[in-house]
Amino acid sequence: MRLLRCLPLLALTCCAPLHAQQGTDAGAGAVQVVEINGLSDPDERRYRDLVKGMAFFEQYHHLAPQATLRYRILPRLPKVAAQGTVLTLRGANGSTVLPLAPDMSFTVERDSKLYEENATVSSNRKDRSFAWFPEVRTPGLPAHMRRLGDLRLECEVNRGADLARGLKTPSWYALNAASDLCLDRKQGWWLYAERPVFSATLVHGARRQVLFSSHYYGRPLPPLIFSFYDFYPLLMDRTVWIHISDASWPDDTLIELEYMDEAPLASAAH
Repeated sequence: MRLLRCLPLLALTCCAPLHAQQGTDAGAGAVQVVEINGLSDPDERRYRDLVKGMAFFEQYHHLAPQATLRYRILPRLPKVAAQGTVLTLRGANGSTVLPLAPDMSFTVERDSKLYEENATVSSNRKDRSFAWFPEVRTPGLPAHMRRLGDLRLECEVNRGADLARGLKTPSWYALNAASDLCLDRKQGWWLYAERPVFSATLVHGARRQVLFSSHYYGRPLPPLIFSFYDFYPLLMDRTVWIHISDASWPDDTLIELEYMDEAPLASAAH
């Protein structure tokens, strides 16, 4: 019964947690290489899906007018090494190495030829090695703060790019085609923090709301289906479920994160 009650939540969270900056400089510095790929099942995504995500970013940019978009990958399995990871844009007539930032983020340029060729962005790691997600960031925020409108825009980008893995039921595909799952329903979005999270607080002016324990470690979902999702197992302690469709919190609401390695210091201060 619990799984049945969670189906509406699954419709959105299965598509949850990306960052893709637009513009002609997105692929600057790319290097043409000879294609050598020894993996039969690389962790990869379709180039056209990334471009669709960029289109959704433009369509819903009002949610975060100053923000930029990058796509990002994070290791989701203990034995997956971030060091040495290479992303390659593979088309019908060759391949190009994509510059990967220290935070494992990257961008792509729009290219109609690559789009028609159904090119892929492939890693040199096996399938399901990474969580792929869009990361939208408004500049100028403190490192421990995220903006609610940015997360709402991330959700919209993922509606277009369909990057995140999950238990995607037929109802999800039907709802995604017929409505805006990010805002039209009482649903949420996975926030991936930089480190294990102790607590998260919504802040808008004098209004503050500390999120309950049910918002952390994938808890809105039944544990028996955790393995379908990108946060499992390595990113669970960095995952926070944010109720982005709650219109009582405006787009400029901030999410204040307190990390596990900071919690003892905060307790001592009190």
